[in-house]
Amino acid sequence: PYMRVNINDLAILGDLIVFSSVYLLLYILIYFYGKGIYSLLIIVVGYFVSDITIDYYVLKSSASVVSKTLNFIFVNIGYYIDEGYGLYYGKTWGIILITILFLGIILTYIKKDFEN
Repeated sequence: PYMRVNINDLAILGDLIVFSSVYLLLYILIYFYGKGIYSLLIIVVGYFVSDITIDYYVLKSSASVVSKTLNFIFVNIGYYIDEGYGLYYGKTWGIILITILFLGIILTYIKKDFEN
């Protein structure tokens, strides 16, 4: 009786699941080509650059072009005046990106020789 679940909490949880899935799949895809710790470094640097350039406490329509471009691949959760916390392109784009990355991983796994 002491815990009240708000619909906004569930929406943020969905954004976090999409956010973490995208970065996990990006890491797996880049690891197939790099096979080293530097693959993780590329993902971490991409996340930090995306986090630095994201515009907080603004309208989505007034976000900078750099922020929009980086959030296309390196998704990030920001706070926007018109709707609160969320992904810039929304969960739909995140799920499409997850599907594209997953298919890319499967195709890479099928076509690439991993013994060498």
